[in-house]
Amino acid sequence: MSLTTGVDAVEGTAGDDTITGSTTTLQTADTIADASTDDNDTFNLTLTAANATKATVQNIENVNVELDYFNGTGNDIDLTNFSGSTVTIGSSKLGFDGDAGASKVGANTVKAGENVKVFTATGVTT
Repeated sequence: MSLTTGVDAVEGTAGDDTITGSTTTLQTADTIADASTDDNDTFNLTLTAANATKATVQNIENVNVELDYFNGTGNDIDLTNFSGSTVTIGSSKLGFDGDAGASKVGANTVKAGENVKVFTATGVTT
């Protein structure tokens, strides 16, 4: 499943779903949700700039954020409307500065991924 440049409502299945998106396809009004927490869904998101879009992502167990830009920040993605996810942020871009982070993390799990040297997570709750 792939996000479009329009408003998307992606409903996961009982199986292991894979969803892809990017800076241009992730919209504030998008909803990516799965009723099941017993499967192993993956949302692969490639960002070409820090993204404050507040799409709704629920019960997608694995969210992989690939930073496709050189200078990461402590606020590469806003997780305000994410729940039930483990979010890994990294970059395979040659020349990436090693900084990455997420804001408004909530109760989600966040991890430093590939080539991240300095990782910032703000707004963590339990």
